[in-house]
Amino acid sequence: HPDMRQMADSASLRGLRKDGSEFPVDIRLSPAETEEGLLITAVIRDMSESQRAQAALEDSEERFHRLSEVTLDGVVIHENGIILDANRAFAVMFGYEESEMMGRSIFDILAPQSRDDVLRVITAQIEGIRHYTGLRKDGSTFPIEVHARTYPFEGRDTRVAAVRDVTERLRAEEALRESE
Repeated sequence: HPDMRQMADSASLRGLRKDGSEFPVDIRLSPAETEEGLLITAVIRDMSESQRAQAALEDSEERFHRLSEVTLDGVVIHENGIILDANRAFAVMFGYEESEMMGRSIFDILAPQSRDDVLRVITAQIEGIRHYTGLRKDGSTFPIEVHARTYPFEGRDTRVAAVRDVTERLRAEEALRESE
């Protein structure tokens, strides 16, 4: 058929099973001119499981986002040190608007003395609690506790970290030591 030469090389359609039920399919067509005429090869793939997995991933990410917004800790997701997402508490802790966080390097919010260790931890994908010095937008520094781990986000392995300002806790510990 002459129109076959004009067809897209891929289409998402609905397949029909013998029992009459429908299912999502991806069809890829590859036309080739031969001596006998136009030859079309088709690859048809059942997309049911892929769509279920995608829906489950989206549900998981939505649940994670809702939970991160109600926590008092700052929550940040980054890939190789570039912030992909952060909750409001995280942005406020460092003196930024949420919109200013996306695409920013996490090294922008760390005091210089903390950067080498953070780079080592990210590179080695070390998980657990660590202590660093945060750097606010106004240039002031403060002690932070970071609990980081590798986490799948939008189909990629990223790092998610819960960040807590521990200024008050350290002051209370110091006051207790002095009183003893």
